[in-house]
Amino acid sequence: MRISKATALLGLCAFAGATAYAGRAAAEDCSTRRPTDPSGFAGYSYGASEVKSYATAHIRVWYTLDGPSAVRPQSARADLVPDDVAVAADTTEAAYAKYLEMGFRAPLGDGGHPACVTNGGDDKIDVYLLRFQSADGQTVHEQCKPGAVSTCPTFIMAEARLDQRYASYAEGVRTVLVHELFHSVQSAYNAEMDGFWLEGSAQWAAKTVSPEIGDLERLLPDFFKEVGRSIDSPPGGAAVGFLYGAAVWPVFLDEHFGKDAVRTMMEELGSRKETAMAAAELVLPKLGSSTGDAFPLFLAWNAATGSRAGSGGFKNAAKYPKLAIGELPEGDKVDDLTAGFSYHMYHTQASKPTEYLLDTDPARNRGILLPLTGGVADVGRAKALPATLEGEGIVIVTGVSAKKSDAAFTLRWQAPGASSSSSSSSGGGGNGGGDGSGGGCSAAGPERKGASGAGGIFAAVAVCVLAVCRRKRATTERLPRA
Repeated sequence: MRISKATALLGLCAFAGATAYAGRAAAEDCSTRRPTDPSGFAGYSYGASEVKSYATAHIRVWYTLDGPSAVRPQSARADLVPDDVAVAADTTEAAYAKYLEMGFRAPLGDGGHPACVTNGGDDKIDVYLLRFQSADGQTVHEQCKPGAVSTCPTFIMAEARLDQRYASYAEGVRTVLVHELFHSVQSAYNAEMDGFWLEGSAQWAAKTVSPEIGDLERLLPDFFKEVGRSIDSPPGGAAVGFLYGAAVWPVFLDEHFGKDAVRTMMEELGSRKETAMAAAELVLPKLGSSTGDAFPLFLAWNAATGSRAGSGGFKNAAKYPKLAIGELPEGDKVDDLTAGFSYHMYHTQASKPTEYLLDTDPARNRGILLPLTGGVADVGRAKALPATLEGEGIVIVTGVSAKKSDAAFTLRWQAPGASSSSSSSSGGGGNGGGDGSGGGCSAAGPERKGASGAGGIFAAVAVCVLAVCRRKRATTERLPRA
């Protein structure tokens, strides 16, 4: 039986915290336990059941054939290891090899701490198949090593009967264990990453290893429905879906900047203590860009999804949710604010050539115009503001700094070349080619329907909540499937 998301009301700290380790001091005296211990770990235990294990080169899977956590016993193997156990081990081993092939660091092994007798007996990554009540997987940090950043060996726990939550057991393993193993990879770089990068990049990694799995697409709606929210400020409550849906950011980095972009981000995060978006501000120049250029284009890709998907943008844009975008307000300007990477999107219909300009601090805000033809986007024609449009389009104004203080802007529209009392300071270069502009000097503005644009500024309390969660969180958990 699959468990719905609604049953996993574990709160923000259960999912959104950026740390996932059992305290460093405790690790040295082996107070970190495993499900194979008599007292178990965090409520997970095999109890009196007989526990067996099966190993590949880098993975050891623990399981039982009796009790509540029993796996299906069927086996077509000469060694009688249950088929499900072998699938779990072989699939995770293949993902391990794939992550190394992609240039990522190997997960840290736990064999270098011999005083801990519950480390599985060797240096392999231990995977414990158990019965979960809500989530379907969990990666736990232990024996963390202090330094410029904290790195940790890990062990993984996963639902023993993934066949009851997915179309098949094999699909469940490719969805859950491949995701969890990337958390082990992350922990070899930095054990205290932002929640949206922690979960989003793990979703991207699992999708890269198993493109046929639709878990990434299934969890995008929780991110796309939060139109205007800064990517590094998840909503409060049980908001784990937003973190998983943030996978579109590493997908964008990978598809736009190339296969090494996400790994370069991980290396930056492994070099010093910083937020994921602060790391992006340092990494993007190495890729020939900047947050001021890349983030507005990322949002244009997000706007070009669902039925708006056309040319350019995400490879699977048509499978992604369609953003709900409000109309440009009446008048000839909009005055508003951003904070962090929050943003505003406005749909507009210009009956005559209309120039859109942005007055702001270019270090804090940038703007981009995405033309539409018959409601369909052409991302290749997206252009940084100021830009001219005749016809249908989407205007996006976004924050491009991790600073959470308010950044004011004025978005104006006018006939091309019309005089203005203020100068446009959108900054940055264009993204792509032409913008669908036309000539003429009539003062006709866009046709508008009067609804306010989507977006808004979000209180700094969300950041404080996340900070508290980072200090309290001990595990990284997988979201149960709907």
